Amino acid sequence: MMTLKQWRRANKVTQADFAETVGASQSHLSEIENKGGPSLSLAARIRDATGGKVPLDVWVENDAPKN
Repeated sequence: MMTLKQWRRANKVTQADFAETVGASQSHLSEIENKGGPSLSLAARIRDATGGKVPLDVWVENDAPKN
């Protein structure tokens, strides 16, 4: 699983270019990469634009109890 920033860097895609691809502003994308928390619809567009390399669950903290 990759973060969005990792995927962008590995694929040499700028924030501005990727933001345009997913219908967001560059400043919003920067905030998402650094603080997290895109809307579900934007997270789905990011997943689709990265071919599934940045899945929806990358945005969710795993608070499940560890047995």
